[in-house]
Amino acid sequence: MSIRIDIDGLDRLKRELESMEQGLKLETIDFWCKRILNDVKLKFSTETVERLVMEAIPSPNGNFEIKFSSPPEFVSSVEESVRKYLPEMPITTKAIFDKFLEILVENVKEEG
Repeated sequence: MSIRIDIDGLDRLKRELESMEQGLKLETIDFWCKRILNDVKLKFSTETVERLVMEAIPSPNGNFEIKFSSPPEFVSSVEESVRKYLPEMPITTKAIFDKFLEILVENVKEEG
């Protein structure tokens, strides 16, 4: 005979924690980078769009960083695409891309 005690909310909390952990993995961040990049590339049919780079790469400290470079004409489309996908991202992934947007917008202000 087995007895299962189900504490209301515990399973939901466990799933949320697993989602948060998954959201910090390099593969997850890179998935969203590729999705955003593909969105922007589909909007434009110029050769210049091939110079657009956005990918998650391992960093020497064991974490990762988002490698991003873009011709100026695509920055607003990248920002738009990131904002479009934020609601779909796990909360931890969303926090990373929120910070990415903050840096992106700040760089645009400095350059413009």
